[in-house]
Amino acid sequence: MGYTIKQKIDICWKAESNPQMTQADLALWALKEYGSKKPPSQTTISRILSSKNELLASKETEFKLVRRRKQSNPLLRRILTEWITQATWENIPITTPVIQLTANAIWTRLPTKEKDGNGIFNQKWCNHFLRGLNINLTGTPDDHAQNPGKYPLNKVWKLEDKVELKSYLKQLIHTEGYSPQDIFTIDEFQLFYSLPLDQIFDVSSIDKGLKQNSSTSASSLTIMLGCNIDGSEKLTPLIVGNYDKFEVSKSSNSSLKNISLETISQHTLMNKITETYHLSYKSNTNKWITSSMFQNYLLTLEHKLTNVSPNRKILIILDDSSSHRTINIKFSNIRLCFLKNNTNHKNPYHSSYNGIKFDYLPMNFGIVEEFKILYRIQQYLEMINLQRRKSRRLNDKEELLECELSNDDHPADFNLEYLRNESSSTAMEVLSESDYTIPLIKVIEWIKRAWDSLSSEKIFISWRKTNLIELGPRPGLQFALTLPQPYLHPSLTPIASRCATYETNKSYNTLANIMSHLNVVIPWEIEDLLGLVNERAKITLIYASIEEIIGSCLSD
Repeated sequence: MGYTIKQKIDICWKAESNPQMTQADLALWALKEYGSKKPPSQTTISRILSSKNELLASKETEFKLVRRRKQSNPLLRRILTEWITQATWENIPITTPVIQLTANAIWTRLPTKEKDGNGIFNQKWCNHFLRGLNINLTGTPDDHAQNPGKYPLNKVWKLEDKVELKSYLKQLIHTEGYSPQDIFTIDEFQLFYSLPLDQIFDVSSIDKGLKQNSSTSASSLTIMLGCNIDGSEKLTPLIVGNYDKFEVSKSSNSSLKNISLETISQHTLMNKITETYHLSYKSNTNKWITSSMFQNYLLTLEHKLTNVSPNRKILIILDDSSSHRTINIKFSNIRLCFLKNNTNHKNPYHSSYNGIKFDYLPMNFGIVEEFKILYRIQQYLEMINLQRRKSRRLNDKEELLECELSNDDHPADFNLEYLRNESSSTAMEVLSESDYTIPLIKVIEWIKRAWDSLSSEKIFISWRKTNLIELGPRPGLQFALTLPQPYLHPSLTPIASRCATYETNKSYNTLANIMSHLNVVIPWEIEDLLGLVNERAKITLIYASIEEIIGSCLSD
């Protein structure tokens, strides 16, 4: 028998939750679970598992299908879906003539190999395409009635709405029974992963917010991170870069080291990277997280909740940047709460001024900065090692220096004595600009280690600083005995207690110390390094041009 998409999803989750099961075990499980006449072949199971990422992003309307019908112009459909999503959120009318004109405009700009047909899209095609998108931004009248305040599901809360927003969240949490472990935040940012750590080289395009040249642009990524209030659960990181396929021989993982790009498909390589590092890597020319990517990310999370914790519901607090504009906002296990993207505010200081924050997302109250600190610690240690090798004329076959981090090491726990013991023994050779180039697979490993190392205490403190949700008394604030004390959910008592003795600046101080051990002509100031203008920029399209969106769907 042919298995439906929903059954294939179940097989994938069975494999993930039971890593000890072989493909033969999975075949026997499928035989009993679905009443097949005979167990599926190993080839069938292998094919299902290799398509896991695509299967987990399937829409509910596709669950009963055995296989998806191959459609014409798949790239055009993806670009048109992105354009319609952005236009719908901007309240641009989507009529059949508009779809026809837009589809034709996209078709004429596509590479010849990506074109099917003659570029003419009739009314039937447009109606069928629009119907398949199943657009639902606001929810049904019943959804409004059940939502506290009777708001549409895509309500965007502005800065001036904070009092009303806090009341709404309090009612929503009470009504839906969310625990602190069920409340998440998601946000994305740019990372210039091969940033020269010596300002003698031209870094103005990154540091001053100027237009990037091709070399600096190529060495940047967009990273999306998410976590719950007490940091007990971190969502799978989503990384978007330029390249759909890249060298992995520099990986520290033995299963990737010997892979040849000539003999492996892009699809298989990405699956191996996902399985190895438990993150998702996507690519397009602009390095944008598209709304389609985000929709698929949420669908994957929804399927995981449905299979692992069917009765669990979660709340995600996020901004309304272009990346987060999903075409269908209603999920069974996920509720989204949108805050106004702070880049829409005409504030010359971007998101803060004199310590006052212009947004309420926990990520911007210390989580992203801590992640960057943990990443830069690894980058500095790598460059210090390289500098010492070059200065001593060591080669890669000799024993590594003691300031190497192993896979399980926490960057902030690095023993600075290793650096102090080495610092005065040899005059260090200044690195060239090309020395700062880092293989992308190593960057992915550093991203993974930085995210895994980010402490639950830092996450909880960042949530508490937003003052969006009652998370107990804030340190340093005294309350009169006659006033009620801020409520602290019992499940947060352990993390709140640990925060009382948490070293807030430990990672920051470690990075500051390590920076002084790299011999450079013009060193970075740590505040400048962590506050790069172009790393703070976010993609927010007021009008989505076709050229921009095509760039977000093509890969190098």
